[in-house]
Amino acid sequence: MPDTPAQKVADYSDDQILIFDNIKAVTDASPVRAQMNCLLICVRGKMTLNLNGMHNELKQNDILLFPPGTAITDAMFSSDIELKLVSMTNAMLISFLRDKMSIWNEMMYIHKMHVISMNPEKISLYISFYNVLKVCMGQTKEEQPYRMEVVRALMCAICYELCGSLKQMIPQEDDTKKTVRGYSIFQRFLELLSKTHPKQRTVEYYAQQLCITPKYLSAVCKKNSGKTAGAWITEQLLEDIRYYLCSTDLSIKQIGAELHFPTSSFFGKYVREHFGMTPSQLRKTGAKKIEVRAKR
Repeated sequence: MPDTPAQKVADYSDDQILIFDNIKAVTDASPVRAQMNCLLICVRGKMTLNLNGMHNELKQNDILLFPPGTAITDAMFSSDIELKLVSMTNAMLISFLRDKMSIWNEMMYIHKMHVISMNPEKISLYISFYNVLKVCMGQTKEEQPYRMEVVRALMCAICYELCGSLKQMIPQEDDTKKTVRGYSIFQRFLELLSKTHPKQRTVEYYAQQLCITPKYLSAVCKKNSGKTAGAWITEQLLEDIRYYLCSTDLSIKQIGAELHFPTSSFFGKYVREHFGMTPSQLRKTGAKKIEVRAKR
């Protein structure tokens, strides 16, 4: 398989992990859609960007996190910006975190907390991890035949350290709502939904993939997040629509086909119902915020 443009400029890449010492090297492609889970460390300077249409600001000692499928637009940097980026596939992140993966999913999909401010001591720990990674990245396979294994072990340590910080940020009352089996199903649903493209629009599809009934899936989602499975599907689909209309040059007809709408008129009706405007109007306004008009 040929290398992607990102892999060609990455300081380290394998089939599961990409590491960049200078993220500016890949910003020419903006707007972009993330293909991996990403951790961006701001060493100095400032950055602003939109994630799925929502404005975010990143400053010194902040860490930015976002999952695959996130639309990244309107990125702007201060002249003194220094950013470190590590990214990994869902499969790799799951292999690292295992039962702790639920912490990542909860923060990314439920609470949607993407920017985390660290104190100088804590951020220095992440930079130290990164510096060790950089040394490993500079080694050849002849110098270290197990370079990939060493890099992945260090990445695993970073993920656990990050997970510990995220866990402290989860509202305590959330724990009282969870049952082990139900929460596990909800997490699997989020993972399945995030990697499904184009999004299937029926709860039945996802329930069938998870080997449960649609009614049970919706009940599990409602209990663990306050939203039904249908509301989650609608929200993700609207993010896809907003991305394609506002961040690509595809025609409205092409976008409808890409997202598996049966006709252009049906696509237009769906957009008007959920955004309150036509696809053309949505494209012109830029749709800075998605309003999901779905039953909770």
